[in-house]
Amino acid sequence: MEADHQALTVQVGEAKPGWPTLHVEGEVDISTVDVLVAALDKAESDDRLLVDLSAVTFMDSTGLRALVERHQRFEESGKRLVLMLGPGPVTRLIELTGVDQKVQVVAAVEELPD
Repeated sequence: MEADHQALTVQVGEAKPGWPTLHVEGEVDISTVDVLVAALDKAESDDRLLVDLSAVTFMDSTGLRALVERHQRFEESGKRLVLMLGPGPVTRLIELTGVDQKVQVVAAVEELPD
């Protein structure tokens, strides 16, 4: 599955066996967040999910809110949502807002548990 809306692309894959992955690329803002939300909602049936944000170049509060809300839903269902971040503004946003204290964050696929 591939969804494309303006400057945001979400591709579904598996970065590591047993880890369904959403590869998100581009800008997540008020005009594109629905693409991310739809992909996250579709992945809710999985027991665990990696959201690869390493190719996201911009994220505003709507994107951050979508990730936090979906993380809470996963957690309430006994499931696991993990964010993979690369260097850049999204990592800084996640750190400054303290989201990395509530949501597990990894820098590489190798950091994921089996």
